[in-house]
Amino acid sequence: MKHAAWSATLGAIAALIPGLAARADWEIASKIACYTTDDTTVDKGRSGNEDLIGLCLGVDPGDPSVANHAVVLGTDPRELRVVRRCDFQVLCVLSTQAACSVAGPTTESGFKRKGACVHALQNVGMHTLSGSFFCAENDKYAVKNNEYTYKASCSGEFAVDGGKPCSIDFKTGRELEASGACPK
Repeated sequence: MKHAAWSATLGAIAALIPGLAARADWEIASKIACYTTDDTTVDKGRSGNEDLIGLCLGVDPGDPSVANHAVVLGTDPRELRVVRRCDFQVLCVLSTQAACSVAGPTTESGFKRKGACVHALQNVGMHTLSGSFFCAENDKYAVKNNEYTYKASCSGEFAVDGGKPCSIDFKTGRELEASGACPK
């Protein structure tokens, strides 16, 4: 296909995807394991999204306000972030895309792509996050029924404030939907 024709095809598909960027936040369920030691043993503590949300909000992970927030993997831009469930307001960005390779056919009927992306963690408030994670991704869009799907499986390591080492694993779940009332 000649470049001009290919550009026209891509433009037509883009025009048929209204609000695709608005469907860019996918809830995750994280499994975090952090390791501490004393002089004789290594202990493994387990946690999840509540710890990431607490870190972002500056509250204890058990604080009731944590339930009003979600950890999402965004696809536009690709980043891990904490948002309010009621209106998707971004409260903090935990990572940004460091490198990404995405490939797959795009036609007038849609696209089906696979990707591999590396995300670098970034500082949150007064906390220094060091580390990264890798995601294997798949996304698909069908023009016929205006359906977009996205899946990612991610794994990596990090440390908060140069302290204990942690591992993180997560998969994307459903598309984030607004819920609850926003604070006044």
